[in-house]
Amino acid sequence: MKSAIYSGIGHSGKFTLSVIAFIYNLIAESIVGLGRITYNAHQAAIISILRVIDNKKTDQFEQASKQSDMLLEFDLLQKVIQIKEAYLKDRVWHDGYGFVLNVVATRLINECDWSKEQVTSYIQRTIGVIEELEVEGVDEDDQPDALLP
Repeated sequence: MKSAIYSGIGHSGKFTLSVIAFIYNLIAESIVGLGRITYNAHQAAIISILRVIDNKKTDQFEQASKQSDMLLEFDLLQKVIQIKEAYLKDRVWHDGYGFVLNVVATRLINECDWSKEQVTSYIQRTIGVIEELEVEGVDEDDQPDALLP
C-alpha cells in the first residue's frame, strides 16, 4: 500500500512537472515571438517616418546597415577559418576552439539569419568532422576574438 501511494505520487508529480514545463515553454516562446513582431513593427514604422522626412538619407542608412551586416557575417565566417588554420599549425584542438565555434554559430543564427543546418554544414566543410553544435546559451556579448591565438 505504501509503495503504491509512493509510486502514484511520484508519477503524478513527474506528470505535473512535465505539464508545467510545457506551459512555461509555450509562454516563453509566445513572449519571444511577440517581442520579435513588436520589434519589427516598430523598426518598420521608424524607417517609414524617416523615409518621409529624408528619403535619400534613409536609403544611405539602409545601405550602410546592410554593408555592416555583411561585414559581420564575413568576420564570423573568417573566425572559423582562423580556427582551422590555428589547429593545422599546432595539430592540437584547444577547448577554446569549441567555445568560439559555438559563439560564431549562435551569432550566425541570431544575427545573420542562418539556419542551424547551414551553420553546421559550413563548419563541417571548413573544418571537417564536427560534434553537434550547441548554439543556445551563449551571451550575445561574448567575443570570440579573445580566444583565438
